[in-house]
Amino acid sequence: MSKFMIRRLAVVALLVGLLGYLTLNAVRCSPSPANIVGLTLPSIEKVVDEAKYKIIPIYELETASVYFEIIIESFQNPEALEVDFTNQLLMEDDKGVTYLPVAWNFKSQEEFNLVGVINFEGLHGDIEKVKLIFFGMDETPITFEWKLPK
Repeated sequence: MSKFMIRRLAVVALLVGLLGYLTLNAVRCSPSPANIVGLTLPSIEKVVDEAKYKIIPIYELETASVYFEIIIESFQNPEALEVDFTNQLLMEDDKGVTYLPVAWNFKSQEEFNLVGVINFEGLHGDIEKVKLIFFGMDETPITFEWKLPK
């Protein structure tokens, strides 16, 4: 084997190792409902365009961050599972302030369902309600709303 090939293999091995490390670190640091300290608010389920959306919000009191566990099931329309959550979700508070997602933590995906957690930055001020607005396949918004505890 030539020196060039050995160097090339060493660089590839280094990149693969670095990618593996970063992936494991990202998974360890990503929020999941099991390691979020906060209040779990009532889940809301809606069926829209042959897809069932179940949203479970978790309100982290210390940082005022809001996490949403999202479960989508679609037996008739698998395109409903092809979602770019960071570009198709917004959160809005009762003061009209809009929040963009800061992280999407993909949990699992099978042929007919998808599970993950999306989180938003801390809320600003004394907020009583939040809305999660999901722009579905046809860009028609699907809205979920919760009252926050005091």
